[in-house]
Amino acid sequence: MLVEFKPYGKGAPVYVNTARILTAEPYHSGETDCGSIIYLDNGTTVLVGDYPRAVALKSDKVISRFVNGALLITRERNRQLIEEGHSTEQDDQYKNGALAMAGIVYATVASVSPELREEYRQVFKQGQRVHHWPWDGSNPKLEPKDDLESRIKELTKAGALIAAEIDKLQRKLRAQE
Repeated sequence: MLVEFKPYGKGAPVYVNTARILTAEPYHSGETDCGSIIYLDNGTTVLVGDYPRAVALKSDKVISRFVNGALLITRERNRQLIEEGHSTEQDDQYKNGALAMAGIVYATVASVSPELREEYRQVFKQGQRVHHWPWDGSNPKLEPKDDLESRIKELTKAGALIAAEIDKLQRKLRAQE
């Protein structure tokens, strides 16, 4: 997604493909100029007038140093609804806490050792059923790496699924009133 950032100093806005952002960090030159240096996946660096938190908010990239967990979960839930086509109507059809159970699987995988994470990947690759995974014929979309960013992404998916379950229960509660 191409996003407009403020220029660093004077000049025209800067446009960056957010899918290419690896990370961003504060950049200062002198006493008055502040912004961010954005590192792209092709080795390019881009100076922008936005602070790193603003870069993270404008991009789809997890820059976890500048975005708190609750915001990451909100963005992931919105992504599920918009990009994957999930809906509250679909969520309302799930029974027995299925959304929360799927969240438990993501949270569990994100929290175990790399060896156990690999075991989970192999089990899912072989089509075997994992305890708590609520849907037959589908598997969680686990991150391929065992680094911190992958664990954050999986915890973010877990939180978004649990948030969807909470929203579903709140809709039921309002319907009872």
